[in-house]
Amino acid sequence: MTTLGRQYLLASGYDAVFVKDRYMHDLFSGMIRSTKFYYLPEACNPRMHRPIALSESDREIYGCDVMIAGTLYLLSTGNTSANGPTVGRHSPENLGSRPDWLLDRLPGRYMDRYVHGDNKVRAALGAKFCLNTLHYAEVNGLNCRAFELAGCGGFQMVTRVPTLAEHFEPEVESGDFCKRR
Repeated sequence: MTTLGRQYLLASGYDAVFVKDRYMHDLFSGMIRSTKFYYLPEACNPRMHRPIALSESDREIYGCDVMIAGTLYLLSTGNTSANGPTVGRHSPENLGSRPDWLLDRLPGRYMDRYVHGDNKVRAALGAKFCLNTLHYAEVNGLNCRAFELAGCGGFQMVTRVPTLAEHFEPEVESGDFCKRR
């Protein structure tokens, strides 16, 4: 929604346009008759996002109460930002880099390390839970992270949107968390 720019996509007369948000699908399908719009949710790569065994060293590095993964946006830097308050017994440590525009209230806490591949899986599994707050433009869609965390076997708390129940069984699929611990 926020990256449509001048909406040339809508006026271009494509045979098909795939969108990841049901809201956009419904809106555009009702507005533009010359193009067919299809809902195509994001997904994970099961070769990358899969459960792995954590070593004791992994638990030392990645163990935390809450993992907040994602990109910081100016409008989402309140209580859910990576520079938020201390959670539980752990001090906040941020594996990524501090954006230039972000006021650094926790000097030295940004590890300036991009987490990907198996380390991303370790981070998801090392946390007691992963907080997945959707971007404000996700009206009725899910981000890729929702599927990646599920593929890894991480326990996540995600913003509730109507399409969530289309892909996950709320209060049912969280049972794996109890078995894993």
